[in-house]
Amino acid sequence: MARGIFFSCEDVHLTIDFGTYALLMYYSMLTNYPKAQKLFDATLTEWQFRIEYDLPRDSFTSSDIDAHFVPSEIQESIEFIDNEVIPALNNETQDLIVKYGGRDRFSDTINGSADFIGALGIEDDEFYYDAPESLIGIITSLKEFFQYASLVNRQYKIYVH
Repeated sequence: MARGIFFSCEDVHLTIDFGTYALLMYYSMLTNYPKAQKLFDATLTEWQFRIEYDLPRDSFTSSDIDAHFVPSEIQESIEFIDNEVIPALNNETQDLIVKYGGRDRFSDTINGSADFIGALGIEDDEFYYDAPESLIGIITSLKEFFQYASLVNRQYKIYVH
């Protein structure tokens, strides 16, 4: 069964198919690695962030779904989406799964990556929206979610199911 990544802040919710999310993170990584890493970090729970960067876990556990929330980094991610990711997607001429060699090759690339993107762990049955115009709509929704969380200055929740 394909998974999704769910974001929630007060009464605002966003769901992205996990395959599509992985495709957007990978595309972002190829666009600007340091900025993509901050974008990726903004989509992790605090517990996942601490595991990823080998930081003390304090009282955090795998059941905690509070996001790693650093307002300045969220703002940087919003600007990265607006100024780099969306313009780059606007210049794409083919679906990204095709560009990356098909589903199996893309999964192998993600799962074999030593970069932060390798932490995603893509499964065989993930669903992908891969048309550039669809991806623009989805990453715009993520940007708007971040804008809302920043506006209300609230840590949001994240979980994968």
